[in-house]
Amino acid sequence: ITILLMLTPHLCGAKIVLPDSMLTTTKSYAYHITSPDTALAIIDGMREQNLVPAWRTDMAEGDLYYNMRRYRMALNIYKKIDGIPELRDSTQVQMLLLKRMMDCYDELLESNDLVRTMFRLRKLAQQKGDKAYEAMTYLTSGKWHHINGQKKHGYSLCEKAFEMMYSSDFPNRHLLLRDFYGELVKMYARDGLFDKAMRMSRMQELEANQPSPVLIRKAKERGLRQMFAIRASMLAQAGRMAEADQDYAQWKNTTGGNDIDDIEIFDYLR
Repeated sequence: ITILLMLTPHLCGAKIVLPDSMLTTTKSYAYHITSPDTALAIIDGMREQNLVPAWRTDMAEGDLYYNMRRYRMALNIYKKIDGIPELRDSTQVQMLLLKRMMDCYDELLESNDLVRTMFRLRKLAQQKGDKAYEAMTYLTSGKWHHINGQKKHGYSLCEKAFEMMYSSDFPNRHLLLRDFYGELVKMYARDGLFDKAMRMSRMQELEANQPSPVLIRKAKERGLRQMFAIRASMLAQAGRMAEADQDYAQWKNTTGGNDIDDIEIFDYLR
């Protein structure tokens, strides 16, 4: 049996026919980057057949927009889920939700809501004894302090984030550490500390090559593509164009990315 689904106007507007066997949250996440239209079709199909609680399909849709860098759309969905009373006793769901909201506020440069959400998540993570989620708040806090001129304190908080994440048992910690190192590359580059930035880039490469049990397809390839883009941009900023060109060539040879992933290469192209 198949179902016919119409995608909503904010994506391509095409019709996708899917078998019922495709209608799982796992499969929707697998297509977030490689085929967002398919991911949304799966989510709509699950809603139509009431296969999971409504908040789960809402979360999947919010995560889809988040991964497409449509942060305002994602945030509106997360805020709706945050108000559901029956989820307040689910610590794991609450931490994931607050982490996503924190990242949206970070991307949208909404400092007041960012700080408020960050401390909500940290308090919850400390109560649960979850070092990984607590580390995420320290990394975000470190970035925030660095951007606001408290650079030494910012780097100190990032170091704390790394210590906590490395000591955690979070299943996808290699993926998160890859992103952590990427943020440090950009922070050191902004301060003109290019040797330190390169050391962080090497660490990002090591983490990108680590296996990680993520649902999204081609996570390793996308991680390496992101790493080469950040490194090429950093080296261009340092005036080391021959090396930057080499990493750009490596970036072009990677697979699994798309226009959504490639924002980090723009500084090199400029």
